Amino acid sequence: DDSTITDSRLWTTSPIMVGGGSQLSFWHQYQFEGLNFDGAVLEISTDGGSTWNDLGQSITANGYNGIVDNSYNNPLGGQEAWVSDLPTWTEVKVDLSSFAGQEVLIRWRIGSDSSVPDVGWYIDDVQITSPLPPNPAPTLTGISPDHGASNAETPVVITGTNFISTPSAILGDTWLISVTQVSTTTLNAVVPAGIPGGTYDLKLFNGDCQLIVLPEAFTIDAPISGLAAESDSPTQLGEVTTFTATVTGGTNVTFSWDFGDDSAFGNGANVTHTYAAAGEYTVILTASNSFGSEQVPLQVVVIGPPVKSVYLPLLRK
Repeated sequence: DDSTITDSRLWTTSPIMVGGGSQLSFWHQYQFEGLNFDGAVLEISTDGGSTWNDLGQSITANGYNGIVDNSYNNPLGGQEAWVSDLPTWTEVKVDLSSFAGQEVLIRWRIGSDSSVPDVGWYIDDVQITSPLPPNPAPTLTGISPDHGASNAETPVVITGTNFISTPSAILGDTWLISVTQVSTTTLNAVVPAGIPGGTYDLKLFNGDCQLIVLPEAFTIDAPISGLAAESDSPTQLGEVTTFTATVTGGTNVTFSWDFGDDSAFGNGANVTHTYAAAGEYTVILTASNSFGSEQVPLQVVVIGPPVKSVYLPLLRK
């Protein structure tokens, strides 16, 4: 800040391409003569420095604080500017989005009048930033396994597309733990224990915070309860015996049957079996899910064919 009439400029020498949403920021502090005899402004050029325009209206944080006095031939006389003293480092932010697609120069400019100097203007940490273009939206294609027990942790593999680093995932109100990106299509994670039984949507927040949802993706298995087995016994030898399994509680339940004759087995809630011999059999039904398993016995009777009577003639001497 000189003691004579001066117009001092500091500017960028290489044009900078401005993108959509670009922002200029810098830190400064200053001491200018008097209340508003000297001062400083920020300007921009879009034609290589042939013409310059004031950026005051584009400043979004800590803008101009006064008008330069025009009584003593200051080159900035009558203009809005930074005036007086700012003794602490302060960040200025400027919205450059209206210049998107253009190459620009930026300059910092001090105007001094005909007398009385002061410390001047300190400028640091100048940068122009632009938001990165959005990443491709992620997709979710599956989670494997798609069920687990409420009483244990379940390691899972999540598949999809366009995964990026530091993703996070949630089932209902519970965040998955140890979420790790294996590739852009694969994540490893762990479903924690303690989630109540039920079926949940999987929500994934990609590393750039884009959200994707896979509806009804994962089921938490509840313990099996109310296991029962029924059959249409007694049945005749050679006829089909039908078995039915039911539960009153539990999810993702599978059923297996031991029919009690020479290691014959069946799977499913509704099965049939044909016994090779008459008799009474103890059938064991096993119901299982990731929470555990339960068993119940069932007695089955297979009736042999009726005995036919044969009458032989008697001979008398």
